Amino acid sequence: MITPRAYPGIYLAVDPDGSRARATVAGMLSLAGRLDESMLAIEGDGYAVVAVSPPGHHAGSGPEVHADARGLLIWAGEMFPPQAWTGSDRTSQSMAATLFDRLVNDGSEILADIDGSFCGAWFDAATNTWTLFNDRWGLIPLFWRADDSTLIASPKARLTWRTSDSSLRINPDGLADLLRTQNMLDDHTLIAGVHWLEPASELRWDGQRMVRRRYWDYQHRPCEGRPYEDVLAEFVEASRATMDRMTRGAAPVLMGLSGGLDSRIFLAVSHELNRRPGCYTSGFPYGEDVRFARKLARAAGARHDLLLLDERAIVAQLRASIIETDGLHGAAHLALSAPITSYLARHEGAVLVEGYLHGVLGGSDLPADADVPTDRPAHQHAWAIDFLHSGGEPERIGRLLEANLARESLARWQAHVDDAFAAAGTDDRLCRAEYAIITGRSGRNDVLVPAIYRRYVAARHPACDRRMIEWYATTPAVMRRARRAYIDVLRTRYPRFARVPRADGCSGMPLSGEGWRREYHWQVEKLYSWWARLRYPDVRRWGRDSMAARAWALQTCREAGAFDELLAPDARVREWVRAESLREAWDTAMRDPRGSIPLLTLMTAETMIRELERMPVPSCSAAGLQFRRLDVGAARVSICAGVS
Repeated sequence: MITPRAYPGIYLAVDPDGSRARATVAGMLSLAGRLDESMLAIEGDGYAVVAVSPPGHHAGSGPEVHADARGLLIWAGEMFPPQAWTGSDRTSQSMAATLFDRLVNDGSEILADIDGSFCGAWFDAATNTWTLFNDRWGLIPLFWRADDSTLIASPKARLTWRTSDSSLRINPDGLADLLRTQNMLDDHTLIAGVHWLEPASELRWDGQRMVRRRYWDYQHRPCEGRPYEDVLAEFVEASRATMDRMTRGAAPVLMGLSGGLDSRIFLAVSHELNRRPGCYTSGFPYGEDVRFARKLARAAGARHDLLLLDERAIVAQLRASIIETDGLHGAAHLALSAPITSYLARHEGAVLVEGYLHGVLGGSDLPADADVPTDRPAHQHAWAIDFLHSGGEPERIGRLLEANLARESLARWQAHVDDAFAAAGTDDRLCRAEYAIITGRSGRNDVLVPAIYRRYVAARHPACDRRMIEWYATTPAVMRRARRAYIDVLRTRYPRFARVPRADGCSGMPLSGEGWRREYHWQVEKLYSWWARLRYPDVRRWGRDSMAARAWALQTCREAGAFDELLAPDARVREWVRAESLREAWDTAMRDPRGSIPLLTLMTAETMIRELERMPVPSCSAAGLQFRRLDVGAARVSICAGVS
């Protein structure tokens, strides 16, 4: 079996003992995966750092380092600065030099003008300060730990912890967040003392004091009075420009395709640009995503690979996904995408276009006006419960957690929602609700899950493009409600893609407004539902929607013994979860597997905690890794290799 390459990102250790800093970084990489030519390793007085970019040689892709008497900058990922910054010279070296000058002169706010997913570290010699930073949405994760004299950062929480001198302590707030949201609030992880760098953030550390701040924040700026046709035309123009940049180049292009709206739009635009991405869909043969995605790929003349969920492989795939996401993302979501990682491993070096725009920009449709009442705090609104407390009803989660933890975590979650709703910078309550959704989940599936894939592909997300963000922010919320604008764009500009039924809960209705076509598909779907119930026992047991898929995952994992550790007398989560409530949750899930999310989330935590306990001691020497000496204050240099 070939060892996967190391995770893209920044591996940094700042330590008064330079040799110990080098050993710390080498230890992280010895656990992270194999080394290759995409790495850049440097060291100097009191620090060592390695930058790893996604595989493949793409324009604008690092890693790169720049240094002069003012300090040092190292970054990884893909950066696309404004054309005016670099002119025709858009090499990584040129971008590093330009970015460094602008950081020194104008501060980290200039990062908001750069497209792409990236992260980096900047040393300011004048203040003797290190600064970690990431892109607008934090799509290449950075996890850090600091004490009085050392700073450690890496793309994985478990690597950051394992190479520190600290013993393993579980953060109960992180466990409570996972149960309540299937993700994380704020910068928590499951490991006490290890923090997640939030999106669009900088973390400054001078050896004594840590300062965190956001350099950019999404804000609604609706332009009222624009003709609706102009709104649609601007969306098409922004999508074309974004997809043209993301799909241009020699590398093969892949696209995860569902039967929904977002990936359908971007596939249609790619088809218009005469690009043919290789498409894939994960799911069951009877699922709407699989059936309708196949038809969409056929409409685009694109290849379509079907990644079926397999009961023989799902347990191992799910466990690997839990570990790869550091236990920060609930298994109820991870189960549906479990086969994708091994598929992308066979396409190393390709470009993956992430089609789920709403996964970053809210992850949901806008709520109805009635769901944003004025007489109740935001945390009591239906959208807050549905989207920001997605792990289960607050009362149900409260019964699971130990009493004090339940009370404190609920109060913290409520304050988080209310504060975000109040900080939206607009009087429009609909926009306030959307802002709270956008900023309310650090661990969205479009952050952590693509982070797994970046070991193999360059994952690009349309929401990283300023033009897409600008259109989204300036379009009045009512024009985007129920994704009306996307549906009308498909109907008027891309009718062949509108004729394919939309995956929306087993209705099988196309987006096309033609009455006879809708009636035809409605009758076809009724016949298919009848046939699927006869053909597939799982459909008879649970249905065909996303909750049915989670019921299948629960039953399959139960039969394979995946819950044995959780139900054992020495289950690690018992320190924070009431034993009688855990048994009650198990009995409830056995009676109704469709309501299995809390139990799957507890399995996520138990699996990750035990994995942390079993993690080996890292080697102090990553074979083949060669650090190049770079002392700040030397002549301006650029170093291009770090692996022998």
